Amino acid sequence: MPAVILAAGRGRRLQHYTRDKPKALIEIHGKPLIEHTLFLLK
Repeated sequence: MPAVILAAGRGRRLQHYTRDKPKALIEIHGKPLIEHTLFLLK
């Protein structure tokens, strides 16, 4: 089944972490947030 991952936004509430990288690339438990999302879609 096709899926669309919404990974946009400025990340203002996470501004301390998102100054130099997009919100989707912030690491959580050693993996980027987008990777966690892709894993859940499998």
